[in-house]
Amino acid sequence: MLAGGTIGGITAYSNGQDVLSGVVTGAIIGGAVGAVVGLGSGAILAGLKSVGTKFVSDLTAYITFGKEFGKWEDYAIAFSFGGLTKGLNFGNTEKFIADVFVRPAAVQLSKMGTRGKSLSMEKYSYDVISRSITFGMPND
Repeated sequence: MLAGGTIGGITAYSNGQDVLSGVVTGAIIGGAVGAVVGLGSGAILAGLKSVGTKFVSDLTAYITFGKEFGKWEDYAIAFSFGGLTKGLNFGNTEKFIADVFVRPAAVQLSKMGTRGKSLSMEKYSYDVISRSITFGMPND
């Protein structure tokens, strides 16, 4: 939590945003990462797999469309959601809800807290639709 809060505060300050909001957002993200670590090796490996998948997705989008890579919040949330869904033994329904609906919201909320971004229903809707289409596809 301490590391996440520090990074969140620095990010918010660097982006001219409310530092306290950045610290709180970063601490929540850091707490989620810490929870994954506390759940043990299975959860950590699942989190790392999610980070790897996120990296490949970002790399593909960069090469194909010139889109920029995700920020630290994106990767920390990928790690957290991947690790928590495995570590807490989520069933398919819970994984679907977490991955398709909750994760895109968490990403947007984190950017609001650390970077001063606005909530974009268009981006959220796109993420929900694309995640629901690709949910359960092999990603190896």
